[in-house]
Amino acid sequence: MSAFWAGSILSVLHHTLVWSCYLIFFLFAIRIVSNKNLFRISLVSLGLLTGIICSSSIIEFFSKEIIEYRYAKFAEIFATLLPIFFSFILLSKRKLLVWSTILTTLLCFGVLFSLSRGALFASILGLFIFIFLRILTKKTTREKRRLVCATLGIILIVFLTQISNLLTTSEQKGSTFSRIVIQDEKDPSNSISLNARFLFAGVVKEMFSSNYLVGIGADNFGLEFNKFRAIFSANPENKSTASLYEELLPQRAHNEYLQILAELGIVGAAIILWLFWGIIKLGFTEIRRKRHKRANILTHSAIAGIVAFLFSSLFSSFSFRLMQNGLVFFFLVAILLRNYVVEKNQEKQNNLLIAPRLKLLFISIALVACLSLTFFSALKAASKFFVYQAEKQESFEVATSYYKNAIFLDPANSLANYSYGIRLLKERNYFDSASQIQQSVEKGLNASVSYSYLVSSQLSANQIQPALKTNSDAIKIFPYSVFLRVRYAAMLKKLHREEEFNEQFKIAEQLNKRQARSWILLINKGALALAQESLNNKEILSLTELHPNQAINSIWVGQ
Repeated sequence: MSAFWAGSILSVLHHTLVWSCYLIFFLFAIRIVSNKNLFRISLVSLGLLTGIICSSSIIEFFSKEIIEYRYAKFAEIFATLLPIFFSFILLSKRKLLVWSTILTTLLCFGVLFSLSRGALFASILGLFIFIFLRILTKKTTREKRRLVCATLGIILIVFLTQISNLLTTSEQKGSTFSRIVIQDEKDPSNSISLNARFLFAGVVKEMFSSNYLVGIGADNFGLEFNKFRAIFSANPENKSTASLYEELLPQRAHNEYLQILAELGIVGAAIILWLFWGIIKLGFTEIRRKRHKRANILTHSAIAGIVAFLFSSLFSSFSFRLMQNGLVFFFLVAILLRNYVVEKNQEKQNNLLIAPRLKLLFISIALVACLSLTFFSALKAASKFFVYQAEKQESFEVATSYYKNAIFLDPANSLANYSYGIRLLKERNYFDSASQIQQSVEKGLNASVSYSYLVSSQLSANQIQPALKTNSDAIKIFPYSVFLRVRYAAMLKKLHREEEFNEQFKIAEQLNKRQARSWILLINKGALALAQESLNNKEILSLTELHPNQAINSIWVGQ
């Protein structure tokens, strides 16, 4: 329904299709897990796939000097599945015991090498809940021993990863645990006080205040972010947070619950709380009904995994937004319902005539929804592939063909417009370049560097007033950006608007004197003059010290 008021209808459509497919998957999953053979096959398949991804994470950790956040999006899955495969260690025999131990070990390493602190805390919480529930359950002596040994084994794995970090020679290589223990307040990626989530939370507050009942529209957070960032930044009390991350391209809020609140308001929050309340109620019912039975181990592991996922969603950029993560969550919910479904199937004796019709209707609707999402996703993937191909082409005509196809296949692909606009700028087609980059900014590709490229293309097209307006709008969004202030001041200087130039440059100097003087020198006299001056003048920074560094090229292309 939010399509009626959202800025991007396509984003709403995508979000709706994803959640429709979650429902479809869940309805199939509760039938699969209630069948022993199908359940066994699904667990083996899931374990095999997860093991491959974990192994890739471990291999990359030990084979590369600099570790990136590539596997952080999978860490949520690792933390969610850890209690399930950990539980198999307690009751399995022979080969299954060996494979369960290997997979649990891989999952532990996967979390530790993913660099996701939220997933690490989630995995610890999930294991704690599972172990606590098992302690309250009657157990054999063998299970008690295995529970103790497996727990000690995980603690040993954590200890060994820390030993490996001490032995490494790279300062940029460390496990997830290292990011918790060693805080670097100068490094935004490993700092609590500089964490981008504070900025996102502040912007979410503004979004919610603007439309607290129904929100800004499903999956429209990234598109509307800068509009509300400008409101957030206008409050002087928010200066310390608003001054961060002008180079950031916000797509998600890094907190699933805040993003739902911003996008779908109180109505959306009520819907998701209703879902979670049902899961919580079901979990407590299952625990109480089979409190003393050993067979409830799957229920305990499912509950632990669900809690781990929901906790991770407090910090995750992915959660239900990345479909494979959401599928794992609903798979565990299906496991939680397993006993209930089995009992109901045994009791069910009537409605045999209407069942085939309902099944046919459900399958027809499910097929349409799944094919729609597949088609929608395929168009997006093809669009991104065409952009990738366009950027490799030396021929401008061939590249243009790829860019136009990319934009046609996915009109919401802001990167297609942006990349095409930069290519047009290099080809000195300034008017069309300005048009394309303007569209990319309107579609959500709106970091300070994006605005700078738009200013460059507009100035090169002799669109002086639009360029001034673009830079002025950008300053409202990023009022503490020294770069944008200086860029704006330089334009005012060329237009002989001395008073306004002095005002803007003075603000820039108050924000950061060295950055302001270095940027104005670079814009007015060029990189060579800046390099020479930085050698003799301590007040002038080198090119590598300018922030944001990505903006350096944006002031020269097309001029």
